[in-house]
Amino acid sequence: MFIDNIIDYCSSRLNYNKRYMKWDLVNHPLTSKDKRFWFLLIMMTVPTIEMAIFIHVMRNIYIAIVAFHVTIILVPIIYLFINSKLIDSSLDNSRYNQNYRNENYDLIVNKFNKTTLISNSANSSSKQNNKNNKNKKINNNDNNDNNLKNDNISIGGKKYKSNLAIYDDIDNINDTDYLIDIYSKQDQFNLRMSLPTKIFKSLFSLPQFIIGLIILVISLSFGSLFYYLFSDFIPNTITKLTQYGLLNYSFNMEYIFYIYFSIVNPIIEEWWWRCFLPNTFGSSKLHKVVITTFYALYHFTVLIIFYNVYISSLATLIVFIGGWLFVYITKYVGPLASILAHCGADIIIVFIISNMTLNWFPYLHYNY
Repeated sequence: MFIDNIIDYCSSRLNYNKRYMKWDLVNHPLTSKDKRFWFLLIMMTVPTIEMAIFIHVMRNIYIAIVAFHVTIILVPIIYLFINSKLIDSSLDNSRYNQNYRNENYDLIVNKFNKTTLISNSANSSSKQNNKNNKNKKINNNDNNDNNLKNDNISIGGKKYKSNLAIYDDIDNINDTDYLIDIYSKQDQFNLRMSLPTKIFKSLFSLPQFIIGLIILVISLSFGSLFYYLFSDFIPNTITKLTQYGLLNYSFNMEYIFYIYFSIVNPIIEEWWWRCFLPNTFGSSKLHKVVITTFYALYHFTVLIIFYNVYISSLATLIVFIGGWLFVYITKYVGPLASILAHCGADIIIVFIISNMTLNWFPYLHYNY
């Protein structure tokens, strides 16, 4: 709890508006009784199934990545479109008919305008009295105190509640049931329209961009150091890469793959695993464990073709830890920082693979 409070405080200093990462969809968060909950759970298994089919059966890494990325782009778009347009049937009753909403909304606005007018009139009257009665300032202050205590002020021979009482009334209005219902109904329409804007705005924050770059540099530094120290123990996988289609195309295609995997892949994966699923499937710790487990599991399907089950399991555990860190980076810093952190990890992977085929650093010997 103490560490969470420290992280919350530090993230608040970044001026990152967390509400951009809170998407208001119909009947969300989901419960296990909702069919959409099980639909999303099944969709989390799809990347693993696609990797198993297209890599282990068809032996083509390119098709596997294309199928995976198309899935995790189209499914969220369709899901958000459907759930941002459907209207909860429980709201379509007489309690929420248009006349009811307009009638109560006008009542609230009129009461608020009236209290605002009284407040402004009271301030003007107080200023005029102070100008005309400079020698009676102390007495006027005493009278004002008494008025506040009595919760009454007198304007034009009529008694009204003081500012203090007005503020109390406004607080009480905000606590009324019908106001909460009215505004929750109204906000649903507004939030549905603003959802793309909220997603877009969540990516733009200079502080999270700077911190993301710092994490990127740290990731590249530690990854390069690890690669330098343990390159002799890393198996050369050129044969496997050829067997599974990565090196079966032109030389330019290999370069395109490296660039795509380093830049585009982190964006798409963070969108699916750290932005879409936590806002739809759920964002509790249990939900995050489930999401991150499936995130690591589909990596295991890829790793197992290059390494034995023990090394693949160890690497999958590292992927799980990395995915868990990305969850908290997204939560406390922002999705842009998480994307940059993910870029750092993917760039290291690309560098290791490309050095096997292109020999950037021949003095780094692999375990053949």
